[in-house]
Amino acid sequence: MIVQIDGTNKRNKGAELMFYAIAQELEHRLPQATIRYVGDSIPKNYFKIKQPVLIPWQRTQWGEKLHIRGLSNRLHSLFSFFNFYIVKRNTRVLFDASGYAFGDKWQWSEDRLEMFTDYLRRHHENGTKIVFLPQALGPFKNEGSKKMLSAINQYADLLIARETISYEYALNAGFNPKKLLLYPDFTITVEGNQPQKYKGESGYITIIPNNMMMVKGVVTLDGYLQFLRAVIKKAGESGRKIFLLNHEGKKDQKLCYQLGKELGVEVVDGLNALETKGFISHSHLVISSRFHGVASALDTAVPCLATSWSHKYEMLFNDYQQVGCVLDVHDTEGSMKKVEYMLDATYHSEVKMVLNKCIDINHKKTEEMWDIIWKTISIPLEK
Repeated sequence: MIVQIDGTNKRNKGAELMFYAIAQELEHRLPQATIRYVGDSIPKNYFKIKQPVLIPWQRTQWGEKLHIRGLSNRLHSLFSFFNFYIVKRNTRVLFDASGYAFGDKWQWSEDRLEMFTDYLRRHHENGTKIVFLPQALGPFKNEGSKKMLSAINQYADLLIARETISYEYALNAGFNPKKLLLYPDFTITVEGNQPQKYKGESGYITIIPNNMMMVKGVVTLDGYLQFLRAVIKKAGESGRKIFLLNHEGKKDQKLCYQLGKELGVEVVDGLNALETKGFISHSHLVISSRFHGVASALDTAVPCLATSWSHKYEMLFNDYQQVGCVLDVHDTEGSMKKVEYMLDATYHSEVKMVLNKCIDINHKKTEEMWDIIWKTISIPLEK
């Protein structure tokens, strides 16, 4: 049985965690499945099941870059080779874990929208069950995002929103309520591994920058750097060791090393997703601009604060009964008071108690989500 996982990659640790969460679920429930995925290579021999089969990322990009759709209408096999969306006829289930890719914040070309729709249609015609597991959704006011959601509505068996805002965006845009579910972030089931280099380290403060804060126009580069300097200074007053963690890519890496060199803070870089979550789990406090940096902290009962460029951050905190944990980068004084308060020993202990209770609840919700998925797509499970 072939199961395909789309939308994940190794460059984004959150996307990589979603891959592992799905693959571990398959390992538990469908150990005979062959996993195919688009993205980057993963460690060999990690899984007890068959080593997942990689669909080379570079190859899948060529079809879009070369604009060969016109030629593909006459030479379908060539299109199938170069297409960003490759369909294997005997795929039983397709999981799409594209994170935050569906909504007005992202602009897709008409060609890509057409390929996306054609891709889902061909999978549907082949009898493939299609399940979307995004990190966030919407809004859907632009024509492009409406067409994208319409294609998912037409061909997918399930779309699972992570929080009420995403759920309502999809529902208000006309998505079939019978195929729309609401469950929290499912990477909670993935256990992290503390990197060998940091074995024995704990109780430190982890700060995770995110270039998207500038890309999405929340703050200027100078403003963001100034804010992070204030965060590091305030965190350092606790006497605890500070680390800057690169959660994704070269742009975040540049931010980390610039601040690290300037302020004498060690940069943690080059970890895989499991090591990243493991490192976060040994923190005393996490201050993150990356969504799955926040998720990995809350999932492991580590008190957390965040900056935000999307509603998904605030809603994630709600799943763990955390209020007022999003820092305003334009209110440094108010944000530093929140950092100071979170470092208070009594309050910190209270937060951890709440997080541990919420972890149990969200684990059960994730199990329920998977039960519904398998029941909906009608595949006998091998337990």
